[in-house]
Amino acid sequence: MPQPKKKFRPYEQARDYVRTLGLKSVKDYEAWSKSGVRPGDIPGKPSAAYGAQFTWPDFLGIGGGRRRLSKDGQFRPFEEARAFVRTLGLAGQRAYFAWSKGEGRPADVPSNPVNAYGAEWTWWADFLGTDVAYRPFEEARAFARTLGLKTRQEWQDRAAATDFPADVPKYPEYRYDGQGWEGWAGFLGTDGKWTRDRIREFLRAIGPALHLLQPAELYAILARKRLLSANSGPAKRAALQAIESMCAAGGAEVASDTAADVLERLAGTPASAAADGVAAPAVATPDDEPELEAEELARATELPRLRRDALHAIDRVAEHADAEILEFLVQNRVAGLWQAAIDGDPEFALDALAAEVGGKYFTEVRDRFLAQHREVDALPTPPGYAFAVNGTPVPPNLMQRLTAYRLLTDKRLVNASQTGAGKTLSALTAAAAVGARLTVVLAVNATLDGWAASIAAAFPGTAVLTKPRTFEAIDPARPTYLLYNYESFQQPWAADLVRDLTARHLIDVVVLDELQQVRWREGNDESLRRENVRLLLDLAGKQNTDLRVLGMSATPVINDLHEAATLLELVTGEDMTTLPVEPTVVNAVRVYQMLTSHGLRYRVKYQQSLETHYPTVDGASILRRLRRIGRRDTLAMEQLTLEAKLPLIQSLLRPGTVVFTQMVSGIVEPLAAAVRAAGLRPGLFTGVEKSGLPNFLGGRADVLIGSEPVGTGVDGLPRVANRLVFASLPWTSAQYEQVVGRLHRQGQVSNRVEVYVPLVELRGGGRAWSWDRAKLDRIRFKRTLSDAAVDGVIPAGKLPSPAQMQAASLRALDEWIAQVTPGTHGP
Repeated sequence: MPQPKKKFRPYEQARDYVRTLGLKSVKDYEAWSKSGVRPGDIPGKPSAAYGAQFTWPDFLGIGGGRRRLSKDGQFRPFEEARAFVRTLGLAGQRAYFAWSKGEGRPADVPSNPVNAYGAEWTWWADFLGTDVAYRPFEEARAFARTLGLKTRQEWQDRAAATDFPADVPKYPEYRYDGQGWEGWAGFLGTDGKWTRDRIREFLRAIGPALHLLQPAELYAILARKRLLSANSGPAKRAALQAIESMCAAGGAEVASDTAADVLERLAGTPASAAADGVAAPAVATPDDEPELEAEELARATELPRLRRDALHAIDRVAEHADAEILEFLVQNRVAGLWQAAIDGDPEFALDALAAEVGGKYFTEVRDRFLAQHREVDALPTPPGYAFAVNGTPVPPNLMQRLTAYRLLTDKRLVNASQTGAGKTLSALTAAAAVGARLTVVLAVNATLDGWAASIAAAFPGTAVLTKPRTFEAIDPARPTYLLYNYESFQQPWAADLVRDLTARHLIDVVVLDELQQVRWREGNDESLRRENVRLLLDLAGKQNTDLRVLGMSATPVINDLHEAATLLELVTGEDMTTLPVEPTVVNAVRVYQMLTSHGLRYRVKYQQSLETHYPTVDGASILRRLRRIGRRDTLAMEQLTLEAKLPLIQSLLRPGTVVFTQMVSGIVEPLAAAVRAAGLRPGLFTGVEKSGLPNFLGGRADVLIGSEPVGTGVDGLPRVANRLVFASLPWTSAQYEQVVGRLHRQGQVSNRVEVYVPLVELRGGGRAWSWDRAKLDRIRFKRTLSDAAVDGVIPAGKLPSPAQMQAASLRALDEWIAQVTPGTHGP
């Protein structure tokens, strides 16, 4: 016959009675229970009798409301320990004890919380937070694989971030034990290459934000995931097209079979073979980049522009990007907001932006920009500032004040604003804002007089010494500028001059104008010029730990990425040897990230209208001789096409005209003759002859004929010229913009600038051939590696060299002739 169930005292009454016994442990209680003196209504096994409300410390009174001590002192409060443990995602008591034996348990979190917290202890489910709804294993694994992590430590570092999802356990090996967990390699996806399914998972995860990312930003994210390691030109071209279409479409479209297939082919290198945070080393060599076809060159590309809703994009991809990429995305948006603020774009009104709310990264972008804007707005106009236009005072504009603020706070800065943005005045404003007593300016020789004039106009009374070899004239009590041309720094005495200057005087600011003039020039050997510039910066920095360095160039990257890396190293003083410089898209985007971090670039919104005309010239008169030109003789091509253009060019000449030619030999003299034939006075400004510039600026020459030096730092032209004629086009968009920017800039006295680009054409049979138009298309195509590095434009490949382009052009000429005159073969 079954015994009736005993009725024990209520828990609180039993506990109060037991506590009077002074028992110190479970073993003491068990001995007392068996002694024969235990009352019948006090259970021998109280844990079974009282269930979840029972704990030994509370029952015996051995906690007494105080905690046991850790080896180094008191454990953290119960609530704090519980909050911490809940973030671990441990599935139960056994998982907790397994975790507590590892290296991850902080010393102030007890291995046995039941004993440590006594009366404060509740129950295991409460302590572990096992009622938290963590993602199922498959979903957590899919998320983990989008992060591109390789090790358990990398996971722990990422999981420690404040933005880590609350429904993903920090210790998945315990949470998912028995639920599909098979080790870290499988969880992180480091057990092999990216698969199509894994790529689709990743694309679906970031899909809702893709239309808010610029292509360069998505490219950077994909590169960090090691999804862009292919070295095949056609595959890379497909990738670029896929990235652009993904950014344009967004949403579910990104998970299409086409996008996944393309990226699967690109992820040809196992993740384990790639360096941390960089694309795998098998990135394309220069010859792997696809060469652009004529029809691709003919497509002009708009520069990226910040969209208002893109300010919220980072919060949508934050789970799938590491700290470096997230900081780049923040900086890129802050830079976009500055561009909008300087332009006065009403879409980004400050009041509306300040009132807008969003996630963590939106808030970071908004607050960082608004804080900078407040600081910039509060910068006082430097004492002694007196810049005026036609007698009307003109205060520093927003870009110039931003430059001053950045130089104050960052100390070293690259101002890559476009030609005509007012970089010279920004340098003078910044030097005055930091209280500089001695400023050294290195610039193109033709601009030194312009620098002296600008200093006198902006800060009258400031001392200006041009190319001094001795320094007795420097008055430490008076703000002083030392102006040098770059050629000075390649003279045998330059190093001694630098040592003498830095030994005698404390330099506050060094300005490197037209920064590209001191770029890498001789492979692995530094030029003497660059070596002495580096010596100046090194010695000046040792003498003055608050030295400011400002590099300025509208085109910091013209020929290759090596230039950008070495210029960044020069200005920032940081070691850039680890920055990859092989001419690939991945590396160009990395350079763009660095320039965004260490510089500013304002794209000028010009006040003057720019009228560009493309008059055509019939080239029939030179057809027979065109066919005899060598495949690589670009000079002969330019000379012959000039012959056809000269009558038109002569008709366009008037006082105040600048004629530009990329080539000099056999071209400058015919141009000068045409100027004289028009009854005008020519002035020459080329690599050899420079006397024409002062004559032109002083009214002693009517037309300036200039070659490449015209595009780099020649000041004063807007006061006397508003018409530009290209007799021979430059080779790149950057060079073209430099030349046009000499006239189309702040300070232009006319309300419009006219640009003429004569084009020699052959037409017939429904087709046309033009060497000039081929060069023009090459200039218009703003999708080269240089554009990627400076403006974040994703390139479609590399531009053909001049020789390659001429060979292709002559082949096209043969095809044209064959079509127009059937049966014609050869010359």
